Amino acid sequence: MTKVNSNCEDTPDKPIDYSYLPELVGHLLGLAHVEVSQLCTEVMEPLQLTPKQFIAIEFISKNPCISQKNIAENIGTAPAVMVGILDALSERGLLKRKRSPHDRREYYVQLTPKGLNMLSEIRQLAFEVEDLYQERTGLTQDERETILALLRKMTNR
Repeated sequence: MTKVNSNCEDTPDKPIDYSYLPELVGHLLGLAHVEVSQLCTEVMEPLQLTPKQFIAIEFISKNPCISQKNIAENIGTAPAVMVGILDALSERGLLKRKRSPHDRREYYVQLTPKGLNMLSEIRQLAFEVEDLYQERTGLTQDERETILALLRKMTNR
């Protein structure tokens, strides 16, 4: 049983006990996700794109006329959240939606010329994020490739 300490004081030199958390894949993936997402937000700021917006644009560019639902499923976003992401991109004139002739609830999405014109800069910044993350974490190229291989296996990509 853990003893409750009645003399609580947070001191900067006190070592942090992470318990078993460093043994949890999900926890560590979450920490890495937060860090790379923050970095991506900073790097994509000149284009005023969030990480999910940039991923959606790239995904749509390679899969034109894809349904909103299919985009959400493939980039790991809830359909309701995807609607907000696509609304923001549509308002900026970066994509357009077309209602399905077979199902009024379904919309197909494709990039506009304005959206297509941003692709090269988006891709350049995406790889800048990767380079900065690798630099900040001290990962070697071999370690990066190993992590990518494991993540692809874990996500069936």
